[in-house]
Amino acid sequence: MASHAYASSSLASSAPALLFLVFLISCLAAAAQSKLPPSSPEGLLKQMTKELNDGTFMPVVGLGTWKSQPNEVEAAVYHAVCNAGYRHIDAAQIYGNQDEVGRGLARAFKDCGVSRKDVWVTSKVWMVDFAPKDVSGAVDRILRELGLDYVDQLLLHWPVSFRKPPPGCPPACSAPFEGTDDAMRPRDKDGNVVNGKLDLAETWAALGKTKKAGKVRSIGVSNFNAEEIQNLVKGGEPLPAVNQVEAHVFWN
Repeated sequence: MASHAYASSSLASSAPALLFLVFLISCLAAAAQSKLPPSSPEGLLKQMTKELNDGTFMPVVGLGTWKSQPNEVEAAVYHAVCNAGYRHIDAAQIYGNQDEVGRGLARAFKDCGVSRKDVWVTSKVWMVDFAPKDVSGAVDRILRELGLDYVDQLLLHWPVSFRKPPPGCPPACSAPFEGTDDAMRPRDKDGNVVNGKLDLAETWAALGKTKKAGKVRSIGVSNFNAEEIQNLVKGGEPLPAVNQVEAHVFWN
């Protein structure tokens, strides 16, 4: 079970610069401000939240599901919510295990006296779905896999786009996708990734429409730098609520 307090940046709507906030610091601040100290570690986890620039309150410690082993994720999510006090589950389209995450959540909601509104669920749109016309469909697919009516937060996973292979590829892949053996990672005949040429400001605007439609409560990005974030909002769209990045003592 891969549990971590991951790093994010909470972007104040009036601040043009990217402000990175390590979640551990947010945890300590939340605990210090609490009027009623928790009686257990589980209680502490439940009350550690951070208000984002869109007015939502995000639990700052989450269960990560990247690289979680098949047939283990469901039990891990169930244990995290029911027994360990986690109120944030971090998933993604590319992780390939959102159906198991959804089953773990469904069991927790049924068995443990935890309601849907009490658990913050984050997911991420993968780069083959960054074309504005594909974003809504990608969000619908994420919701189906998780078995949810909405997600609390949806992120653009990386600041680049991939060209989307046509239906039937693989295995039947024509140029420039001859080397593709995974539709999520399109490759040419030499094994190079087939990048797209999208303006991600348009992708960001399309993601914003899914929020307006009630499918997502909060939107953000992952692995972006400050310049890349500024490009997203050049047309007047709101700043991302978070920028999720990897940060720990073993990262170099």
